[in-house]
Amino acid sequence: MPLSIDWAGLTAVNPDITGWILVEALPQVSFPVVQGPDDAYYVNRTYDGQTSGSGCIFMSCLCSRDFSSPHTPIYGHNMNNGTMFSPLYTHRADDTFRRNPYIWILTPQGAYCYKVFSVFETARSSDAFAVFLTRGRAFLEHAYGLMARGQFYRDTEVLLTEESRIISLVSCVPSTYNRTVISAVCVSARQPGE
Repeated sequence: MPLSIDWAGLTAVNPDITGWILVEALPQVSFPVVQGPDDAYYVNRTYDGQTSGSGCIFMSCLCSRDFSSPHTPIYGHNMNNGTMFSPLYTHRADDTFRRNPYIWILTPQGAYCYKVFSVFETARSSDAFAVFLTRGRAFLEHAYGLMARGQFYRDTEVLLTEESRIISLVSCVPSTYNRTVISAVCVSARQPGE
């Protein structure tokens, strides 16, 4: 595993912590992931529940806590000071994700490696961050729709199936209501101790 996480210690701080995200190409993007009672709760709270304009990294309240949902949107602010998900915006149009397209989601159940297949900008009202709780044709069409949107980066060699597990990292674009979206599909899983 890329990191050793003290899950007992983290969940003692906040039982809403569901995992840890690490973007290989951007090591400064390494944070706990939380899930609140709704998608507004952690917009202005840190992972330990303190009030903060920076908020924290949080997954959609509709998704499975273990990241097993077909499509899991993960949100984070694009902060002016370069923290949270701001490196995603800064590096969205360069070759960062072409050179190293891997994102890790670590959970108490295991470590999941995702490969970026699409980087794009979209409106905040876009269906790009739609949550899918069931697999099937509609989900697969959505997955290939995410790939087709890849304006900054698109990997058409990635295989997407009805059984795929996709995450989409979502962050705001400065001075607009748009969002940067980085979609990735799970390509491997390791159990604790492997």
